Amino acid sequence: MTNVMRIKALFLITGLSIIISCSKENPKFDHGDADFSYYVAVGNSMSAGYCNFALYRSGQLNSFPSMIAKQLEFVGRKGEFLQPLMQDNNGMGFDIDGDIAPRSHLVIAKDCKEENVMIPEPVTGIYNYITDLNKILSYFAPIAQGGPYNNLGVPGARSYHMNDKNYGRSQSVIDIALGNATIDDGNPFYARFCSDPGNATILDDAMKINPTFFTLEVGSNDVLDFAVNGAESTDNKITPFDKWNAAMHVCASRLTSNGAKGIITTVPDVTSIAFFKRYFWNNLPIDDQARVNSLSARYPGMSFHVGKYNAFVIIDSKGVTRQIKPNELILMDLPMDKVKCEGWGAEVPLADRYSLDEYEMQKVFDATTQYNNAIHEIADEYNLAIADLNMYMNKYKNGGWVDGLYISGNYITGKVFSIDGIHLTPLGYSIVANVFIDAINAKFHSSIPRVNSMQYLGEEFPDE
Repeated sequence: MTNVMRIKALFLITGLSIIISCSKENPKFDHGDADFSYYVAVGNSMSAGYCNFALYRSGQLNSFPSMIAKQLEFVGRKGEFLQPLMQDNNGMGFDIDGDIAPRSHLVIAKDCKEENVMIPEPVTGIYNYITDLNKILSYFAPIAQGGPYNNLGVPGARSYHMNDKNYGRSQSVIDIALGNATIDDGNPFYARFCSDPGNATILDDAMKINPTFFTLEVGSNDVLDFAVNGAESTDNKITPFDKWNAAMHVCASRLTSNGAKGIITTVPDVTSIAFFKRYFWNNLPIDDQARVNSLSARYPGMSFHVGKYNAFVIIDSKGVTRQIKPNELILMDLPMDKVKCEGWGAEVPLADRYSLDEYEMQKVFDATTQYNNAIHEIADEYNLAIADLNMYMNKYKNGGWVDGLYISGNYITGKVFSIDGIHLTPLGYSIVANVFIDAINAKFHSSIPRVNSMQYLGEEFPDE
């Protein structure tokens, strides 16, 4: 054998050894007791990939259902995982002030005292209902012809909207473009891809996939809308339990009607989210003793001192003017310039909608507990796995290590929540995807590979 032949033979043997070695080291992926051929995701804004105050293309591509779909390819998922993608990375949503706007990013700006502060700001400014009407409408142009879609996450959807024929009506697009939208009058985020606006429901469109497996992530907005608005109104009342429970049973019954298996989520404790960790109960700054004296005279029995950390003065849900308690919460949309320069939270007590007091927090806790008890019963009745996001978020809200990363529920620095304080970063969504995958594997004896969270970033800070 010539030297050349010996070298070729050596390379061939070495290559075969590497291939054999790698094949032994790779885990064997198995679908277990479930059929993952056709996967559909039914949910709200989390399933849709909403983040940074908007729904936009790259956020959707990093939705947790999209991540799960990729991992399900290892255990037999077929075809393309279709999502109703927005047209660009500006997208459509509502900024911190509630104005219709593209996604926001973090910027360094001057506050009313000419000091540098980091704030969320729409990337191209807010959309005007008059001058930008055509642009707004373009984001909600009908795309049903591209379906049926596998990801049926609809931002803003509540439990009972899943089976509401009115929810996909075309008029809802005009309503939002003109600023007239209400919570139960239809949803333009669904109307844009609804297969038959005004007739089809989200569940109808889910069944068009003929799913063999599903994720069901709904029910949280039924209590979240109340919590993040700080005060009850017509559009943010907590959904009564009987109505919520009936709607959730309809979802589980319909999705399993053809034999599909699936997983349902618990409702997270919404008070653990970053929306309530941008500001705290004692973030009222007082610069001089004269103001301390004036406030003490104005509010006998209340305590103030010179420094950055004083308790805000609020009007609570009972109409009582008092200082906020350490266990009560301040909403992240509190206009801090009003606090620093116009006396808000001191001479001008904060309106109820800027805080969550003990009574309101108890309402949130009671509803969440009742919902989650029912979710366990639904999971048992329909043989569903449970992704216990409530347990998971409470476990890590004050910090902990996950997949080699230190995360928490803190605003921005916690890496998990996007700058709207409610929805997740791509990193956060990857962690949620793994909560689902772990629960699916445990329930159905499958071996779906987990998502590599290391490849996803948390929130990005602005340049100085």
